[in-house]
Amino acid sequence: MPARNTNTGFHPPISCYGCGNSGFRKSKCPKCSQKKESASVNAIHMFTCLISPVALLDIEVYEATGTVCADTGASQSLGGELMFKFLRNRGQKFSEFHLAMCLADGQQSTSLVQKATVPITVGGRTFQIDLIFLPHAKGNRTLF
Repeated sequence: MPARNTNTGFHPPISCYGCGNSGFRKSKCPKCSQKKESASVNAIHMFTCLISPVALLDIEVYEATGTVCADTGASQSLGGELMFKFLRNRGQKFSEFHLAMCLADGQQSTSLVQKATVPITVGGRTFQIDLIFLPHAKGNRTLF
Protein backbone atom coordinates (compact mmCIF):
# COMPACT_ATOMS: atom_id res chain seq x y z
CA MET A 1 0.00 0.00 0.00
CA PRO A 2 1.55 3.35 -0.98
CA ALA A 3 2.24 5.88 1.76
CA ARG A 4 -0.12 8.83 1.93
CA ASN A 5 0.43 12.25 3.42
CA THR A 6 -2.19 12.62 6.13
CA ASN A 7 -1.03 16.03 7.35
CA THR A 8 -4.06 18.22 6.73
CA GLY A 9 -3.04 21.01 9.10
CA PHE A 10 -3.47 24.54 7.80
CA HIS A 11 -0.23 26.48 7.36
CA PRO A 12 -0.82 30.22 6.98
CA PRO A 13 1.05 31.95 4.16
CA ILE A 14 4.40 33.56 4.96
CA SER A 15 4.05 37.16 6.09
CA CYS A 16 6.23 39.77 7.76
CA TYR A 17 5.74 39.73 11.53
CA GLY A 18 6.67 43.44 11.63
CA CYS A 19 3.99 44.81 9.30
CA GLY A 20 2.04 41.82 7.96
CA ASN A 21 3.29 42.24 4.37
CA SER A 22 2.36 38.97 2.64
CA GLY A 23 5.12 36.91 1.03
CA PHE A 24 8.02 38.36 3.06
CA ARG A 25 9.88 37.50 6.26
CA LYS A 26 10.76 40.54 8.40
CA SER A 27 14.47 40.42 7.46
CA LYS A 28 13.60 40.66 3.72
CA CYS A 29 10.51 42.90 3.94
CA PRO A 30 10.81 46.04 1.79
CA LYS A 31 8.40 47.96 4.04
CA CYS A 32 10.13 47.16 7.34
CA SER A 33 13.71 47.45 6.13
CA GLN A 34 13.17 51.19 5.57
CA LYS A 35 11.66 51.87 9.01
CA LYS A 36 13.84 53.05 11.85
CA GLU A 37 11.79 52.80 15.04
CA SER A 38 12.95 53.13 18.60
CA ALA A 39 11.72 50.83 21.32
CA SER A 40 10.13 52.09 24.50
CA VAL A 41 9.33 50.39 27.77
CA ASN A 42 6.49 52.77 28.63
CA ALA A 43 4.04 51.36 26.06
CA ILE A 44 2.80 47.91 25.12
CA HIS A 45 1.54 47.15 21.62
CA MET A 46 -1.04 44.38 21.63
CA PHE A 47 -2.31 42.61 18.55
CA THR A 48 -5.15 40.16 18.06
CA CYS A 49 -4.65 37.34 15.60
CA LEU A 50 -7.78 35.39 14.80
CA ILE A 51 -6.14 33.02 12.30
CA SER A 52 -3.30 31.79 14.49
CA PRO A 53 -3.98 32.60 18.15
CA VAL A 54 -1.02 32.75 20.55
CA ALA A 55 -0.77 32.56 24.32
CA LEU A 56 -0.01 35.91 25.97
CA LEU A 57 1.30 35.87 29.52
CA ASP A 58 1.66 38.70 32.03
CA ILE A 59 5.07 38.36 33.68
CA GLU A 60 7.16 40.12 36.31
CA VAL A 61 10.96 40.26 36.27
CA TYR A 62 12.19 41.87 39.47
CA GLU A 63 9.99 45.02 39.67
CA ALA A 64 9.30 45.27 35.91
CA THR A 65 6.08 43.88 34.42
CA GLY A 66 5.17 43.09 30.84
CA THR A 67 3.28 40.83 28.48
CA VAL A 68 5.05 38.12 26.51
CA CYS A 69 4.12 35.68 23.79
CA ALA A 70 4.52 32.06 24.86
CA ASP A 71 5.99 29.99 22.04
CA THR A 72 5.41 26.39 23.11
CA GLY A 73 7.55 25.13 20.24
CA ALA A 74 10.64 27.12 21.19
CA SER A 75 13.70 25.29 22.47
CA GLN A 76 15.14 28.41 24.16
CA SER A 77 13.73 31.53 25.83
CA LEU A 78 14.95 34.82 24.37
CA GLY A 79 15.15 38.26 25.92
CA GLY A 80 15.47 41.45 23.92
CA GLU A 81 17.75 44.45 24.05
CA LEU A 82 15.67 46.38 26.61
CA MET A 83 15.48 43.44 28.99
CA PHE A 84 19.24 42.85 28.64
CA LYS A 85 19.96 46.49 29.55
CA PHE A 86 17.50 46.36 32.44
CA LEU A 87 19.13 43.23 33.89
CA ARG A 88 22.68 44.51 33.31
CA ASN A 89 21.82 47.75 35.16
CA ARG A 90 20.58 45.62 38.10
CA GLY A 91 23.94 43.83 38.24
CA GLN A 92 22.73 40.54 36.72
CA LYS A 93 25.56 38.13 35.92
CA PHE A 94 25.77 36.80 32.33
CA SER A 95 27.78 34.03 30.71
CA GLU A 96 28.88 34.00 27.06
CA PHE A 97 28.87 31.05 24.70
CA HIS A 98 28.45 30.20 21.01
CA LEU A 99 24.98 29.05 20.00
CA ALA A 100 23.94 27.51 16.66
CA MET A 101 20.45 28.69 15.78
CA CYS A 102 17.85 28.81 13.06
CA LEU A 103 15.65 31.91 13.21
CA ALA A 104 12.00 32.18 12.14
CA ASP A 105 13.02 33.70 8.81
CA GLY A 106 15.09 30.59 7.99
CA GLN A 107 18.53 32.12 8.56
CA GLN A 108 21.00 29.74 10.17
CA SER A 109 24.06 30.96 12.03
CA THR A 110 26.31 30.48 15.03
CA SER A 111 26.49 33.53 17.26
CA LEU A 112 28.18 34.57 20.46
CA VAL A 113 25.26 35.02 22.87
CA GLN A 114 24.82 35.91 26.52
CA LYS A 115 22.82 33.83 28.98
CA ALA A 116 21.38 34.62 32.40
CA THR A 117 19.17 32.73 34.81
CA VAL A 118 16.39 35.13 35.78
CA PRO A 119 13.47 34.85 38.24
CA ILE A 120 10.27 35.29 36.22
CA THR A 121 6.89 35.41 37.96
CA VAL A 122 3.84 34.15 36.07
CA GLY A 123 0.46 33.87 37.76
CA GLY A 124 1.92 34.41 41.22
CA ARG A 125 4.51 31.61 40.82
CA THR A 126 8.21 32.37 40.32
CA PHE A 127 10.41 30.27 38.06
CA GLN A 128 14.16 30.44 37.43
CA ILE A 129 14.35 30.74 33.63
CA ASP A 130 17.48 30.64 31.45
CA LEU A 131 17.23 33.56 29.01
CA ILE A 132 19.39 33.94 25.91
CA PHE A 133 20.28 37.43 24.70
CA LEU A 134 21.45 38.14 21.16
CA PRO A 135 23.89 41.09 21.31
CA HIS A 136 23.55 41.77 17.56
CA ALA A 137 19.71 42.10 17.73
CA LYS A 138 19.51 45.84 18.36
CA GLY A 139 16.15 47.58 18.66
CA ASN A 140 14.15 44.42 17.97
CA ARG A 141 10.65 45.40 19.08
CA THR A 142 9.44 41.80 19.08
CA LEU A 143 11.67 40.96 22.06
CA PHE A 144 11.25 42.69 25.44
